[in-house]
Amino acid sequence: MDYYYSKNPQVSSNESTIKAHLRGNEWTFVSDAGVFSKKGIDFGSRLLVETIQITNGESLLDLGCGYGVVGIVLAYETPAGRILMTDINERAISLARKNCIINLVRNANQLVSDGFEQVPRTPFHHIALNPPIRAGKAKIYSMFEDSVQFLDEKGSFWIVMHKKHGAMSAVKKLESMYKTVEIVNKESGYQIIKATNG
Repeated sequence: MDYYYSKNPQVSSNESTIKAHLRGNEWTFVSDAGVFSKKGIDFGSRLLVETIQITNGESLLDLGCGYGVVGIVLAYETPAGRILMTDINERAISLARKNCIINLVRNANQLVSDGFEQVPRTPFHHIALNPPIRAGKAKIYSMFEDSVQFLDEKGSFWIVMHKKHGAMSAVKKLESMYKTVEIVNKESGYQIIKATNG
């Protein structure tokens, strides 16, 4: 099966345009077949991007960025910051690059990476993750474990998960590696989890 969590989706390209209102602004995104939530911004990503607290000048890693919603919207709020958007899916990264241009975001870079494999070891103030559920728990939990090495000592790891996909188990897993783990927002079964060591 050719899932969005693959390097080169084999499904034929079929681009579409998505309009969205997020954090008080209007956005335009190009999506395509073979990427996550291709028909519209998923509820979890919407809740994540509306919840994250970021200050201008801070850095953010949008891990598993898809076509770029979270990274692009938050890059707009930190024009002096450093934003890195990564995904294993080459088509998604191509779209994220295109969507940065469409939305006039100039402080974000895009990188093809399986999890943290290609991410430079420069600490981030924030890491945002909407986990690839279809990749399985082992893959998701390895991302949790790796995240500690890529965060600033006072940095925040933000995750969105639905209760039925194991949000409460994820909290317990994160508690084994972070000092503070809290559910900072929740709606329609989705939980926004914030983990910090600061």
